[in-house]
Amino acid sequence: MNHFQHIRQVDMMKRIGDGAILILFIMLILSKNNQ
Repeated sequence: MNHFQHIRQVDMMKRIGDGAILILFIMLILSKNNQ
């Protein structure tokens, strides 16, 4: 059960990481458009 919780935690971290990369990418595009 503890091992399963660890797998879920890693999956959550991956999703949060993907979201952060997506936000950074959008901010980069917006900053390029503003210039």
